[in-house]
Amino acid sequence: MTKTVHVPLGTIVAFALSADNIPDGWLLCDGETIPGQYQELITALGSTNTPDFRGRTLIGAGTPVNVTQSDGTSPNFPSQTWPAQYTGGEYSHTLSTNEIPPHSHTNDSKFGYSIDSQSGSEIPLMCYEPASGTTGSTGSGAPHNNMQPYFTVHYIINCIDR
Repeated sequence: MTKTVHVPLGTIVAFALSADNIPDGWLLCDGETIPGQYQELITALGSTNTPDFRGRTLIGAGTPVNVTQSDGTSPNFPSQTWPAQYTGGEYSHTLSTNEIPPHSHTNDSKFGYSIDSQSGSEIPLMCYEPASGTTGSTGSGAPHNNMQPYFTVHYIINCIDR
């Protein structure tokens, strides 16, 4: 019994084997030039190069309907449209002041010391000028990027409408 599966032109799949094992009719998504024999793919992509997914995570194109936390109760994300072939993100991220949660610090400073009496016990002596204060507020709690745990694979693209 033979099972036939249609794989549309431009289908991209994760491929766990070495790049040396990519099957015929598929190309590595590494930004390289598409061979001329795959003119149909070049036309469909509108580019002479494969998409470059090295070091990238794929997300679905379009505008999400639910832009809240996973339980759907708390707005968490601004509305965003993700067009096809859009890129973004960064490998590492240093928080800016805007991304630190709002906060301030207080202090209550005193100084003191003790002296030894002739009997060997300490006599506490506290001298201080009362001082207290609060630092100015800083940070605003804006979101920042976090990299999810990952497992690397090659992404490959189908060059032939099968």
